[in-house]
Amino acid sequence: MNILSEIIFNFMDRCLHEKDVKEAKKAISYILKLPNTSILLMNKLKAKACLCDLNGDETRIDEIIWALKLCGYHGYICENKH
Repeated sequence: MNILSEIIFNFMDRCLHEKDVKEAKKAISYILKLPNTSILLMNKLKAKACLCDLNGDETRIDEIIWALKLCGYHGYICENKH
């Protein structure tokens, strides 16, 4: 499952790079439907943060950042934005 989530996440990232928001949201939706396991946690959080960014939900992005910091994942946070 982790390899599948990585492939889909890379596809989502490519869609965002090419400004194809519709396809990126499809990929995000698929990632978020994957089982909640520790192995998939980071890709699911990153996908959720990307979806919140696309939808302009800064409050939810801040909550995700707070959770990442609380768990010691400072390296996953882009300090330029937050």
